[in-house]
Amino acid sequence: MNSCPFTNRTLVKHHESQLSFAQYVDNLNSQAFNITKKLDRPISRRHVKLPDLEPTPQGQRINKNFTLTHRQLVKKPKPRQYSIDMQLTLRPLKQKIIRNKSSVTLTLESEETNLYYKINGEQNLKLVIDRYYSKVQDHPAIQAVYDSKQFKQNYITFLEFALGKPVFYNLESLRLKHAFLRIKDSEFNQFKIYLIQSFLEVCKNPSILYDLNSILEQYRYIIVSKNKTFAQIYNQKLEKKNTDQNQSVFELTQSTYSKIYQDTSLSAYFQGTMLDEQAQKLGRIINKLMSWGIEQEDQLKYLRRSHQAMHLTNVHFTLFKSHLIKSMREMKIRDNQIEMLTIRMDGYRGCILDKDTFYDQLNQSKNLMPIWIKKYENLCSKDPRLKDFSQSSIEAHASYLLIHLTSQHKPTLSRRDIQQIHNNCPIKLEWYEAFRENFYSLLKNLNINSVILSDYRDVWFQLKFGLHGLNTLNKELGLDIMQNLEQKFIKQLNDIDQLAQYFKNSEYTMNQHITQMMDFIFKNRQIFKSSDLRVIHQGLKIAESTYDYLIYQMKFVMLQDPNINPGIIRIVEQILIFYKPAICNLP
Repeated sequence: MNSCPFTNRTLVKHHESQLSFAQYVDNLNSQAFNITKKLDRPISRRHVKLPDLEPTPQGQRINKNFTLTHRQLVKKPKPRQYSIDMQLTLRPLKQKIIRNKSSVTLTLESEETNLYYKINGEQNLKLVIDRYYSKVQDHPAIQAVYDSKQFKQNYITFLEFALGKPVFYNLESLRLKHAFLRIKDSEFNQFKIYLIQSFLEVCKNPSILYDLNSILEQYRYIIVSKNKTFAQIYNQKLEKKNTDQNQSVFELTQSTYSKIYQDTSLSAYFQGTMLDEQAQKLGRIINKLMSWGIEQEDQLKYLRRSHQAMHLTNVHFTLFKSHLIKSMREMKIRDNQIEMLTIRMDGYRGCILDKDTFYDQLNQSKNLMPIWIKKYENLCSKDPRLKDFSQSSIEAHASYLLIHLTSQHKPTLSRRDIQQIHNNCPIKLEWYEAFRENFYSLLKNLNINSVILSDYRDVWFQLKFGLHGLNTLNKELGLDIMQNLEQKFIKQLNDIDQLAQYFKNSEYTMNQHITQMMDFIFKNRQIFKSSDLRVIHQGLKIAESTYDYLIYQMKFVMLQDPNINPGIIRIVEQILIFYKPAICNLP
């Protein structure tokens, strides 16, 4: 029986043997007419019964946008960005990004997550800028600004916009104002540290450190002047198919997928894909990796859902990453910019592989993060190695470390940032070991995948050298010594048959590998993590004895040079030993 669209009464199904089609249609129309006549009477509408409100004095004010009268909530006509629920709680609408043709942007964001309201921006921003200006006023770029009062006011307006206050701001104007100043990356880093220090001095709240840095990093490639930067790819939004293709994105896609289609381990996942569609997808992925106006939590959930049915392993992840890196190098994109992308990419490893991470545990609900921070804080407070730390200092470090270690998919403080923040504080090795060991004590009863644990170990290893001011050894040695050392390594290692056998019948030569090793060790390029190195070297089956002999030969070459400090040789040895389990495929 088929239901009539006008009522619950039913119509007799048409049987071709009883009625002609014309008779059936006439019968249907007449029944529908009879039904509509019965609907002429008024219809009583049922309303959802709302809960009764307690009587409240007339005109009692809830907040500046609402007035509560007897059993009635009266909303003022402006502003319109608030909604109410059945419990009469007031909350802003979900974040929205509004853009127009003049590049003016308006952001509406929840006060619960809005950093502007967290720091009490209206009262504190002026104090922050006063402190910041006292730190930077002697810099040539600041001295080029004639009106200090106008400079401070413009800076406050920018920070209001960046931190989440719903105001209009022209980002193109920001770029043009800084174009003639030719700000370098190193200067941006220094200005950023001064600003972060000013916030910490005024707000007295270390928990804002991570979010503040994440926000400031998003404007690096608007302020920093470069002839050609990878920001051309980072900022390219290809949300619609009819959007003009960015040539650099298309070239990168073409190069990457030409390698993927030839890779038997990956090609099956991309059968039937069109190159222009993949260019759009890759543009969106890179955009989201770099956190430009994207909800990170939604992105993590999307990546997990979209890859669940593929049952990917870390081998697939590393192979895709390797092809992407090779293509970026072919496009003459610098390694420090590639590193910026791959560090974020590694932060999505758990979602793409559908593995449990500590980040998932921390963010199952809004109330869990403070609980885990308190657990970590209690463990550290009981550790005798941290007896010199005040309770507030332990709390601040526990909060930041948990966020830094588990949120590598977001813009984090760089190694240089961490070093500059701790410039006036000599770090003891036992402090570092105490925080690290207590972190792993938190994880002992959790089912965290071994690949994710390996990534955490890498982050801790980088923190160790960053805190001791050993981010890059090549700056300690200088360009001449580095070039001389590379030539000595090439000469020494090419004569060793144990190593030469791994490069037979390969386009990748020993000399190329030594150059990559020099970048990895002395420039501290974190393009590949331990979990990637395990995949890359797995088929080579490098013996422990062979790897130990490599370490011995490299130490021997460096000891012959009187210009190389013995401390640097020990650091190189520590780095090589740390990555030994991954390269030799040890447990």
